[in-house]
Amino acid sequence: MIMSRFSRVLRARRRDLDVTHQALADDIGVSKSAVIHFEQGRATPTLAHLYLILHTLELTPNQLLGKNADDYYTGILEED
Repeated sequence: MIMSRFSRVLRARRRDLDVTHQALADDIGVSKSAVIHFEQGRATPTLAHLYLILHTLELTPNQLLGKNADDYYTGILEED
């Protein structure tokens, strides 16, 4: 369930910021396909990559992992 939330928030935030798969991949040091797999829940980022995702997309861990009910992405997470 957490990976599903992570994937949804990752995709939504990346789109909100108009960041392409390739741009995010370049920023965090992975392939474009790795970012796509993160968004599909088919792969899990390492802790180092997770930190870079948070920094690049300007998110807190709570926002990205769906633990903060008051954050911008509440509507996305309620679909679970």
